[in-house]
Amino acid sequence: MRKSPTSLSRDERLRRRGDIKSLFAAGKSVSGGALRLVYRSNGSNTSRLLVTLRRKFGTAVERNRARRLVKEAYRIQKSNIRSGYDIGFVVYQKSMSYTETAEAMLSLLKRAGLYEN
Repeated sequence: MRKSPTSLSRDERLRRRGDIKSLFAAGKSVSGGALRLVYRSNGSNTSRLLVTLRRKFGTAVERNRARRLVKEAYRIQKSNIRSGYDIGFVVYQKSMSYTETAEAMLSLLKRAGLYEN
């Protein structure tokens, strides 16, 4: 089964503990109420995504929904996002709709200079 070009492949996910630690230690940060964006150049031609949540976020259902919303908003806009960065989103607010999540994410990406459109 072929994946769509807009889906997130394994290479586009930030997974290794050392990479995640270096992102939060040396990355630049932009906050905007419901979300925080942490980004760092990774020296490759693809961007990698990490979605994490603040501590004590809520139930497993709320945590999974928040992750899915951010990943979907990123997946749809990834062709407009600069490549070559490790991008981490920290979710702070529960029960956001998809449109609120997408708007918050795009606002942070624009403020960081990672959105090309």
